[in-house]
Amino acid sequence: DPRGIAFDATGSAYVSDGTANRLYRIDATSSAPVNVTVSGDPLNTPRGIAFGSDGLYVANYGANNVLRIVMNEAANTGASTVFKEGFSFPWGVAFDSVGNLYVTNNAGNSVYRWHKDSNTLAPYATMPSPGGVVADRAGYIYAVDNTSNNLYRITPLGDSSIYASGVSSPTGIVKVGNILYVLSSTNDSLMTVDPTTTAVGTLARGFNNPHGLAYDGDRDCFYVGSVGNGTIARVDRTTGAATTLLTGLGSQATGIAYRAGRLYVRSGASVRSYDVTNFAAAPLSYSSVMNSNRGLAKDTSASANSGSYYIASGAGRILRIVGDGTSYNSVDGNNRMIVFKENDANLTNPRDIAVDGSGNVWVINQASGGGSLLAYRPDGTLFRGPITSGINNPLGLNIAGTKVWVANYDAKTVTSYDTTTGNLVDTLPTTDNPRNLSFFGSDIYLVTNAGVGKIATYATTPTYSLIYTATGAGYNDIEVKSDGSIHVMNNGIRKIAADLSGDTFDYPNYDAPHFFWQDATGQLWITDSRRFTNRGTGGYAYRLIGATAGPSGGQYLAGVDSNGHVYFNSSSQCSHDVVARIKAGPPQEEWSYDSSYSCDYARVGSFTADNLGNFYYTDYKGLYLKKVDAGGTVSSISGTGVGREYTTKGSWIEPDGSVLYQSVTSHHRIDRLTISGSSATRNTQPYGLSAAEM
Repeated sequence: DPRGIAFDATGSAYVSDGTANRLYRIDATSSAPVNVTVSGDPLNTPRGIAFGSDGLYVANYGANNVLRIVMNEAANTGASTVFKEGFSFPWGVAFDSVGNLYVTNNAGNSVYRWHKDSNTLAPYATMPSPGGVVADRAGYIYAVDNTSNNLYRITPLGDSSIYASGVSSPTGIVKVGNILYVLSSTNDSLMTVDPTTTAVGTLARGFNNPHGLAYDGDRDCFYVGSVGNGTIARVDRTTGAATTLLTGLGSQATGIAYRAGRLYVRSGASVRSYDVTNFAAAPLSYSSVMNSNRGLAKDTSASANSGSYYIASGAGRILRIVGDGTSYNSVDGNNRMIVFKENDANLTNPRDIAVDGSGNVWVINQASGGGSLLAYRPDGTLFRGPITSGINNPLGLNIAGTKVWVANYDAKTVTSYDTTTGNLVDTLPTTDNPRNLSFFGSDIYLVTNAGVGKIATYATTPTYSLIYTATGAGYNDIEVKSDGSIHVMNNGIRKIAADLSGDTFDYPNYDAPHFFWQDATGQLWITDSRRFTNRGTGGYAYRLIGATAGPSGGQYLAGVDSNGHVYFNSSSQCSHDVVARIKAGPPQEEWSYDSSYSCDYARVGSFTADNLGNFYYTDYKGLYLKKVDAGGTVSSISGTGVGREYTTKGSWIEPDGSVLYQSVTSHHRIDRLTISGSSATRNTQPYGLSAAEM
């Protein structure tokens, strides 16, 4: 961990090791470092070093002091004593031409000077987070702010000002003409970069951890989203003058987009679109159609909708998920989520759902002391109901053969209805309050307020008994596996052994889970409050679709392509690379996710779009770049499988899709990707200082 370097009069180099607490000497005629044995006051995370007239001076960062070491080069030893103390994490040391010593006081945001003639130590200048320091012959001191990586110059009178800036921790990025405009999140600036000459300048300062950047060519201005204070400002491209437009956005100003007179901004699980000529006007809102999910079922009939999943969702909706029947994991016309029914007076509070052999969709409306049962044909027209006979606060339903069965919580009954006529057929009493039901052999298994119950031989001589007491706060749903084990929903899935000897917490990582559905292979498909999830058989939960309120530890992003499709990410922690888009026209949602499971970071880092209908997104961790074409096909363009140590937070692509610029925030650089088909050539170029020391 080399931290500081200094040369003595013979040309030997001395290097401090901040981790090993050592000092090394490299002889002028040799490249091999030799450990210098230091006695006396110990080295403690040494950083900057400098030679004075009477020894080597060390910024002893961990001990908050400066050491003086008298060297014996022949013996490779040194005797150390405390020269000055009382600092707050001293970082760098330097002597001027007359022998005065300067010490950067990193945590104290100041620079101290020891005056040689008066032997006094006093504060000399103030600046943020000073690190490395050096003095010139004219009496000026130069110190690096190692948070923003700005270089400050301090006059002989102790006045400090920014002398030079680099693009430190770049986030949002756009290109106008031949100039790149880049947000620097650590120095709160909008920078200019000439890719040809690499010249760096500053257009505007005074933001607060800026991340989101969009360019409005009609008004020749930028929109800048600051995460630190939750604002969006308009910046004139000619003068750099900034005007605040929106406030109170919090961290949702990380990813913004502009197209055709409207600014797109993330707002929780939705995207708001503002008229840029009138920000006071109510914005348009684009939201995931999936929210407050409850029951689900798959259509296994021979109907036109066979293979679709149906979900009883919030806002009086029934959703239909169209897919390939297995993975539902690409953004294309064959994988999408559409609103099957909404704005229907019959859908008052949909709770659970089932599909019969003709493809009719049965749903219960929950209501304490009441409720109803109804059915829709595959084309969405009403088939039966609302049916109220025998219904009393229904919480679950299922279908067996030609009957649809309902669990009535308040009445403590299970009732059945003919799937052709809708007529009430059976009323089976229980002694508990049933929440949902599943069939296994000749028995009905129930989850109740008390645990798991069973109606034995329900079709002939039904007899009810409570067979397993609930663990925790009770269960919402139940599925019996082919081996007789029982899966119940209880803020996650609990698995009850077939012999009822006990239960285990199978997988807890859901967001307010409610219901699940078991397919023919034994896999469990699950709804939680905002997602449709496959539990699978291997132990992982895949968040296939549905937007979360926002990513955990990542970027809140909004995007729009040239077709008017609105994009947002749902990359919560412990999830996949999820991007959803709301298509223009009738409400429907499409999605994409990366199949490589990860549970340590939120993965979507930035959005950008060309003018050909293609949309691009980068990963938050890594150098991934993915393309979604106008038809919805997702392809990896660059970086697949590499670079988890990298963090990227911004991208911009040429209108013709030929070149993309990607800000690599963690490494203080901007990458230029030349795209050809489904691949790209990456060139990297740092435009400033990175963790600078002197």
